[in-house]
Amino acid sequence: NISRHFISAIFGVPMVSVDLLNLSEVEERVMRFWLRFYRENRDVLNFGKLHPDFSSGEYTSAYAVKDEKAVVALYSVPYSDLDRIDTKEIYILNGSNRDDVTLKGEKFLGASVEVLDPIDGIRKLSKSFKGCEIINVGKGNVIHIKSEAK
Repeated sequence: NISRHFISAIFGVPMVSVDLLNLSEVEERVMRFWLRFYRENRDVLNFGKLHPDFSSGEYTSAYAVKDEKAVVALYSVPYSDLDRIDTKEIYILNGSNRDDVTLKGEKFLGASVEVLDPIDGIRKLSKSFKGCEIINVGKGNVIHIKSEAK
């Protein structure tokens, strides 16, 4: 839930209102992950071109793009068409209520894929992106896709 809170506020300035001295080790690790992610991607998140998606009358996803990097946040629908994003590197944040995310996109064929877990670290997938895949990422986790070609 901490991760999903950060994902829901990722395109603004994250605010934390908790007693930092009473956090468990896992809670602290998750908060540090998201604050680091925000700092490392602040240029895209705050100054990139924001594209919200209001499919079916609800806020289903949003993405921001700047230069060669994009950040996609998935909320009520765990699906993203990556071909609509013109970049070499993309982070997909799973803010949905599902563990699996469906990704489609010919532009990222053969790109490396890894899952970033705020608790357990990086889990590299043994395959490159095949164009349309269901990835078991886990709620509140991140998929990182990086392509050499554009």
